[in-house]
Amino acid sequence: MGSFGVAIGLSGGGSSPVHFPSDPNYPGNGRNASSTTRPNGDTLSLTVICPSVILGPWVHHLGPSGLASLNLSNRKIRNIVRGEYRSSRLPQVLNPLWVDVRDVALAHVEAALRLDSSGPSSNGRYVVSSPEPFNYHLVGEIIREEFPEWAEEVLPLREEMPPFKNMFLDGTPATRDLGVKYRSFKECIVELVRQLRAEVLREGEVDKS
Repeated sequence: MGSFGVAIGLSGGGSSPVHFPSDPNYPGNGRNASSTTRPNGDTLSLTVICPSVILGPWVHHLGPSGLASLNLSNRKIRNIVRGEYRSSRLPQVLNPLWVDVRDVALAHVEAALRLDSSGPSSNGRYVVSSPEPFNYHLVGEIIREEFPEWAEEVLPLREEMPPFKNMFLDGTPATRDLGVKYRSFKECIVELVRQLRAEVLREGEVDKS
């Protein structure tokens, strides 16, 4: 569970839709995050960006630990690309909420550039979350479609697509106020998987057993 799960009080995959920030039941909705006062009386403007599960390609140097240094969400997809589930089943997700890392980065930049003396909209808080749901079975289908030359080396037998959990985060205020146009899940996964595959082959970690 990412930090957004803590922020909205998710606990192990509930079944009711979750709406933020328009939901009046959102924890802490009475606290204004758009400004705070320093001890000297100056006002400091503040915008809070709360992303859902972050997926997507990386640009930083991985360092000596290689792919193990990726965030947990990307490591799950790394495990698929390495063939760790080929003899079993693809993992389940705790929730279907996700966002491309580049959209999160853009939200931070735009929040800083657009902040004015009146403070940002949405009470100074933005969820950044794609309207598309995801699960790892969908990742598998994208790999089969886009990388047929090696997909069967790493994927288990195809299973029926499980239903998506009934959870939703309203990321439209970030589009309205910050100009975030959410990338599609397919675009995100194709670019991530291509990067992962190259690194997995370089590290010699493909499990074909």
